[in-house]
Amino acid sequence: MSKYDELKKLAEAANAIVGDVDFHFTIARAGGCDQAEVDAVAAFLGKTNPHAILELITENERLRDAMAGLLEWVAPIAGDNQDDEASQRELDSVRVAEAAMQEAAK
Repeated sequence: MSKYDELKKLAEAANAIVGDVDFHFTIARAGGCDQAEVDAVAAFLGKTNPHAILELITENERLRDAMAGLLEWVAPIAGDNQDDEASQRELDSVRVAEAAMQEAAK
């Protein structure tokens, strides 16, 4: 299971009970931290919840699907013009984007 899949599974499980849980946390000021840093961490933790994580995962999946569709559309066009140097660069860019998507899915 990838870290991405693991995060999604944990967020789904936590989201199922989050309505029954009252989150309270205290952030102690460590040496060198000023109040603005403590406030920033508290604000971040206040917005980081299972529902927010699931919304980000959903958006990421939608964008990944859109990119995959675009790659399927562009690759044959660029491949048809392999003799053209600019088209070859475009095809190389498509391959790099496709590899990046596959790596991100791990």
